[in-house]
Amino acid sequence: MELEVVRFQGSRSGERPDGSSGRGKYDADVAAAELGMALWDWEKIEDPPGRRAELLSGVVWINPAPRPVHQHVVRLLTNALADACGPDNLAVFDCEWRIPAADAEALHHAPRPDVLVAPASALRGQVALIGQPLEVVEVLSPGNRKSDIGAKRAIYFDHGALHYVEVSISDDEREVSIAWYRRGNEDWEETIAAHGNQVLVVDDPWPLSIPPNDLLL
Repeated sequence: MELEVVRFQGSRSGERPDGSSGRGKYDADVAAAELGMALWDWEKIEDPPGRRAELLSGVVWINPAPRPVHQHVVRLLTNALADACGPDNLAVFDCEWRIPAADAEALHHAPRPDVLVAPASALRGQVALIGQPLEVVEVLSPGNRKSDIGAKRAIYFDHGALHYVEVSISDDEREVSIAWYRRGNEDWEETIAAHGNQVLVVDDPWPLSIPPNDLLL
């Protein structure tokens, strides 16, 4: 199934549903908000059956919903990260990360990483993360290779995620690979990668040791 790009024709950033402006004249000073979507428009959008909606640069992207093995890998990795990241942080799956546009009432991005780790204080009582995650994870799997993955990597880096992890499931769903990245000066830098029954060992941002194929068990 191919990824779809949907342009939602909703309210312009800064314009309220009744057509009035909540911030006066919409001008070049907030031109960056043209790449955003009004929050109330975004919250009207529901996932189509069998698919997941995300907002990237003000445009709605529709990916296929993950298959069962993809979901299984996400669950086990979330559990492993929850055990590793300590009580002051939460590891959650399919959590929206809302990144505001220049207009505070609009969103520039609202990606949904497969797994996200952030301070517990930033997640408790919230419907989405607003702030910087400690780690984001994307899982690539058969039927869900995510044509938007390059854009999402860049968004995660540009908006302050500290670590990025990319998990790949083979086409026959019998092998998993993990690549672990940390922030560099200008882009993500891979610190370690492991495949199959090799053991991935990291100590930053917290100690974790796991053979990728254990995520299939």
